[in-house]
Amino acid sequence: MSNVAAAGRAALAGSQTVGHRVDISCTYSKTNSMADLLVHFGVFDDSRRIALRDELVAPWLSGLMDRQRQVARLGALTRGAHRWATRVLEQSRAGAGGAEQVAAEQRPAGRLAFALGGITHYAADKITKPIMSRIAKMDWHQAHFMQQIGKDDAEKTRLQKYVSTYYDIEVLRRVYLGGKVEPFNQYFMADHTEPEAKVLEDLIGGMFQRALLACHTLSPDEADVDQWLDNLLDGVQPLYIDIRRYVEVFTHPDPQLRKQLETDEFYRPEDPAVQLAEQLRQGIQQPQSITDRITAAISPRANLGGYGQSLALALTRLRETSAYLAGQGELPELRQ
Repeated sequence: MSNVAAAGRAALAGSQTVGHRVDISCTYSKTNSMADLLVHFGVFDDSRRIALRDELVAPWLSGLMDRQRQVARLGALTRGAHRWATRVLEQSRAGAGGAEQVAAEQRPAGRLAFALGGITHYAADKITKPIMSRIAKMDWHQAHFMQQIGKDDAEKTRLQKYVSTYYDIEVLRRVYLGGKVEPFNQYFMADHTEPEAKVLEDLIGGMFQRALLACHTLSPDEADVDQWLDNLLDGVQPLYIDIRRYVEVFTHPDPQLRKQLETDEFYRPEDPAVQLAEQLRQGIQQPQSITDRITAAISPRANLGGYGQSLALALTRLRETSAYLAGQGELPELRQ
């Protein structure tokens, strides 16, 4: 396994965020898998590309999403946008010179980019979580919480773990061409089982956790070290993503299970939002203005699959965000 692949897998294993807190792990012994992280990446990146061509999203705003896409991708992995992203939008609009001027400054621009990613996270969750809950016959949010605190019943949530993995892999195949498109690479899901590869992966994972820990804690509170340590330990959660399951599903998918999980219904190439996203990914020449096409593609009931519906909701909220930051309209609704 390449160093890049090991680092990428470690990031996938450890980069889930909850509210304002980053999930970190001090062990690689867990074997759970429930993430749909790549679904959130895909919805963000496809929304970003469409927004760049949408005249109803201000060019400075879509440009910010594009320039700061690494920061925005972190936001796209962060839940609870109604609790924090709306505050960022309010502060941006209220800033001196308006939101566009605020976004020209490095730190506020990063905060706004992170919030834009959070908006696409909201859209993906709003659409896909009910679908996944229905297929798995379980409440997704409750099962997710139990896994995070290490009280998961592995047998009861088996189907739920697989639906998340299969949906993520479907996005990896279609949106990121099996890992050949940034921010991934062709080695991301390479099937290496040698002991040396596992040792390297664990090492990179430990280094990644250390980096997250440094970001999470900033610096020790020397005046109250006990409270600082208690807060730190409260933030540590068990690893609940099984990387091997991702590799197996990517390299040897089960056709029967894939059908049972309605993967084809989740990602429907015939959905207009998906068709547009695929054309923009491939660099297919478009008319100078495609705003009317975008409007039609994201209109209610235009898309039947969960991925297309997620794109439609994300673009709708980005349009509303653009209008709000221009001093028009209300804050976008981000409560799930």
